[in-house]
Amino acid sequence: MKYILEIDDKTKSAKSLIDFLRTYSSTNKGIEFLSPKELEAKEDEVLGKLIQKSLKSGLANKQTVLKKLGIK
Repeated sequence: MKYILEIDDKTKSAKSLIDFLRTYSSTNKGIEFLSPKELEAKEDEVLGKLIQKSLKSGLANKQTVLKKLGIK
């Protein structure tokens, strides 16, 4: 399972966490920092998979896909 975190770097604790994660990720696999474009591409990939799954099941509609993504 993969997780996406949003960290507000305006606080001291958040900055410390980001510094730690950057250091940790340089020596260990599994933590990745994404640019906004890379994040959007990953989101598009997930959306595409949901649409394909809905098409195969015959339940494809915009509301179903948006609901699964947590978007109204």
